[in-house]
Formats: sequence, structure tokens, C-alpha cells
Amino acid sequence: MKSFHSYQFASPDSLFWRRLREHFRNQAVLLRSVIDWTVWLYILIPGILLASRLYYDLWVEGLPKWSEALPAGTYLALMLLIIYRSGIILFVQEGDVLFIRMNRRWMSGLMLRGAIYSMMSMLMMMTLTFIIIWPFLVQRLNMNAVEVTCYLIFSMMTGWVVAWIRHIVIVKFKGWRRELLLIPTLGFIGFLYMKVSLIGIHEVRWLLVISILLAFIVILLIRVRLRMQGTFMNDVREDSKRRMVLTNWVLSQAVDQPKPTRTKTWIFRHSPYLYRSRSAERRLAGAAVKALFRNPQDRKLYLQFTAACILAIIFPPVIIKCLVLIAVYIMLTYWHARYWIGFLNDDWIALLPWSSEITSQARVIAIRSMLLPFAVVMSIAFSLSWLGLVWGWLLMIPLAIILYGLTSYILTFLILSRSRNGD
Repeated sequence: MKSFHSYQFASPDSLFWRRLREHFRNQAVLLRSVIDWTVWLYILIPGILLASRLYYDLWVEGLPKWSEALPAGTYLALMLLIIYRSGIILFVQEGDVLFIRMNRRWMSGLMLRGAIYSMMSMLMMMTLTFIIIWPFLVQRLNMNAVEVTCYLIFSMMTGWVVAWIRHIVIVKFKGWRRELLLIPTLGFIGFLYMKVSLIGIHEVRWLLVISILLAFIVILLIRVRLRMQGTFMNDVREDSKRRMVLTNWVLSQAVDQPKPTRTKTWIFRHSPYLYRSRSAERRLAGAAVKALFRNPQDRKLYLQFTAACILAIIFPPVIIKCLVLIAVYIMLTYWHARYWIGFLNDDWIALLPWSSEITSQARVIAIRSMLLPFAVVMSIAFSLSWLGLVWGWLLMIPLAIILYGLTSYILTFLILSRSRNGD
């Protein structure tokens, strides 16, 4: 058993290192619970070696062709995304309210060391990001080593300013006042960062001057933070939130987050009729369409599939575009056909005596309606990526009509295939 003296700390420095070791230990335990040694051996290590080889090819063989189509601001926007993800951890805990909070020297020392650790963590993250995009900065933006280093310093200082402003506002204000201060302030800083990046990325002196000014602002913000009072519980809450980022991410991948129950959906809120006709087959088809787009999981899958198909159809040549468009349209039609079978087998739908003629007619109407948004979006993506903004609009409507009419033939093929297999 440990003696009593082993739990005593002679200075804020020893207390900080104790809490930092605990933080690292908790993160390591969490990672070991998710990734065992076989994953490291068979997946991560080969992935790191493959990534290293690809990174080497970027320097030796040049950038891939798709990078030439990206705007120059894409790489700078990536740095802005890293800047907005930064945060401050002060290693303040609930138990400090008993003793540490009463000693201002200890409290300030602990918070100052936590601030230094947070800023060094941001520096490491930004440096790693810069190393990854370095080939693009050199070959795409024609930057030399000095300009890249000065731009890294400028990005680091901007990230520190953003992190401290966000931290001070979060622990000092609540509710709408917090959002009213955060959104315009951080938005204005991001606008200035992108403006300086696009205009003065090759101006080494200006980058250094702006970085020095930002460094003085960081020092001022740290002094303001250390002198703030009456924010202890908010400090504890924000620290706990920052320390649990990795834990929350792991749990979000393993456990579904409970969603609030809605009394009314935001799609088809007033439940209008989708079709002018009040026939039985159209009412059944309308119910199926509403059920699909009202379901959060089905709606999310629909949107994700559409987004992936847009990316898959924009870049390839026209022959590959046609094959991809036909393939993804058949895949989505098959998914909706399986969805229709599950919809008819629902307990509530099975209560009504639907005839086979009504269900067969409603199936075509419902699946065509489900595929209509996808057909329109894919027609726009196909036409504009092939013919451009000038002539692409002429092909968009005819292509959407062709896809809309193709649905019945695909359904007939799927029904015949299922009946032949005895399904």
C-alpha cells in the first residue's frame, strides 16, 4: 500500500504531470480496448507503410492529375479546419474546489501548464498536417521551404488565438450570448486567415509581422484567462468535454445515439396527398414514399448513396460515366424494390386486403417516385460534368426523363429474375 506522502505534491508542476500521465493512461486504455495488437500488426502497420510509399511518390513522381482540378484554396481551407478543431485543456478537476482553488498560485500554475500543453498539442497537429500537404504546397502553390515555415508559424498563431477566444467565451458566457459572440468572431478570424493566405502566402515578411502581432494577442488572452474569476465549474465542464473527445467518438461508433421523439416529422409534416388521384394504388404508393423519406435511417442512407454517386460520376470519362450511371441506378432500384417488399409485409399495411393488381401498380408508381430525386440529381451531375454549364442544361431534362422511364424495365427484369429463382 502506498504511503500517505506518495499522494502529496510539492508544487503545481508535480500535480500537472500526475494529471497528464493519468490523461495519457486513460487514452491508451481506451485505444487498447478498441484496437488490439493484431489490428496494429495486420492493418495499421501496412497502412502506414503504404501511406509512406504514396507520400514518397508525391515528391518523386509528382502530384496526381485530380489535384490540378482542385482550387488553390482547398489546401488552405484544410488548415482552417484544423484551426477550428483546436481546443484548450487546463486539467482542472471537480476536487480542486476543496483546496487547490483556494490557493491562487497553485491554480494559476496548473492552468498555465495546461495551456502550454494544449498549445504544444495544437502545434504538433498543425505540423503533421503541414507535412502531409507539403508536396501540394510546393508543387501546386510554388512555395519554398521558408514560405512554408512562415505560413506554419502564421497558422499556429491563428490557431492559438482561435482556441483561446473560444475557450474564454465558452467558460464566461452561456446560451445565446455565447453563440452571438462565437459565430461572428470566429467567422471573422477565419475570413482574415483565408484572405491573408490567398494574398500574402508568398510574402514572408508580412507573415512574420502578422504572426508576431498574433503572438502578443495570445499572451494577452492567456493573461486575461488567468485573471478570470467565477468560472470554475465551467472550467471543469469544458475540461471534461475536451478530455472525453476520443471516448465520445469511440462510443458514437459502437452505440447509437438516442434521438428525440418527434410528434411531427419535418418531411410531409401536414401529410398531404402526393398524387392528384385518390385511387387505391396511388394512396398505397404515397404511403410507401412517405414512409421512406420520413425514416431517418433510410433518408440518411439515400443521401449518402446519392453523394457517393455524384463523386463517382463527376471525374471519369464519358464512357465510364454512362456505365456508372446505369449501374448505380440499377442498384438503387433494387434497393427500393426490396424496401417495397418489406413495406408490404409490415403489420399495419398487411391489415388491409390489397389485391395483387393494386400492389403491382402501386409498386411501379412508388419506386418511380422514390427514384425521381436521385434521377434529377444524377442527371444534373452527369450533364454538367460532361458538357459544362453552357450545354449541360440541354441534356439534363431528357436524361432525367430517360432514367424515369427506365425504372419500369428494371423492375420487370428484377421481378422476372426473382420469379425464375423461386423467390
